[in-house]
Amino acid sequence: EGVPRVVHADLYRVRSQEEVPGLALDDLVHPDGILIVEWADRGGSKLPPDRLELELRYVEEGGRELRARGRGARWDAILMEGLLDRDRWQHALYPGN
Repeated sequence: EGVPRVVHADLYRVRSQEEVPGLALDDLVHPDGILIVEWADRGGSKLPPDRLELELRYVEEGGRELRARGRGARWDAILMEGLLDRDRWQHALYPGN
């Protein structure tokens, strides 16, 4: 009811992108759901071309930085519209405000 189904897949143990089709990741995805793939860089060209890539990095100042990269027209449009900008997610950063 308005809340997307979130499924997590971890490719940590994948040694080659040729293993990815055997994981049947497409079977985990629902039309209105979200599939989060950890260690996605191991999936290479076997991952869907239309996706949002999130990268967490440590920064020198002692924190972390999140970078988002859209792959495909859908995600490019979402990012260009600013729908993932931090100011739209204040309720997640400061619940109750």
